[in-house]
Parts: sequence; structure tokens; C-alpha cells
Amino acid sequence: MTAVPSILLIDDSEHVVEARGEVLVMKGYRVAIARDGQQALDYLRTHLLPSLILLDIVMPRMDGWEFLTQRARQERLSSIPVVITFAAETNERMNVAAIVRKPWNIEDLLKVIKEHTVEN
Repeated sequence: MTAVPSILLIDDSEHVVEARGEVLVMKGYRVAIARDGQQALDYLRTHLLPSLILLDIVMPRMDGWEFLTQRARQERLSSIPVVITFAAETNERMNVAAIVRKPWNIEDLLKVIKEHTVEN
């Protein structure tokens, strides 16, 4: 029996968390939610590592860029694929698996998730 892939969805938008989280669960993923980078780091310290992280960039307290910086400093976390989801243009990759622009097309997002999800 194969393990169900898990996704950590890091986003401060209630709409994104509810709508996208529900779709991901319906598609067979386990989904955990963090509202900013600090909450995500706290979660990652105390739970099993997810198969993939979906990361918004613009958030209060700790934004996505700072989360990526902190993640890179922790060997345990650095192997988790990260897909950035945000509206702004950037050429900065900071060792992420992919960038998906908002608003998300759910089928495109699911394709990227499937390509980059690691087996736990």
C-alpha cells in the first residue's frame, strides 16, 4: 500500500487555503496549512515532513523568501520540493522546484505537484 502524498500549503489567504486545500484533498493529497513562514517552520519541526510545499511569497510575519532562506539552513528540510505560488514576476528561484503564478489553474498546479512530489 502506497503512502498518500502530503502537501504543506503555506498561504495567508483564507480563500486560497479553503478552495485549493479542498481540491487537493479531493485529488487524494493530505494537506496541512500554515499561514506564514514562521508557522510553517514550527509545523515542520514537530510533524512528519510533507512530500511537497506550496509556498506563497507575500505573507505577514515571515514571507516566503525568508522561509526559503531558513529552509536552506536546515538539511532536514532542504530536500522537500517547493513550488512557489504568487502573482508577482520574479527571476529569483532560490532552489525551488517550480513557480506557479496566481491565479492558479488547478489542472496546471496538479501537474506540477505530481511532477515534483517526493515519496516519503
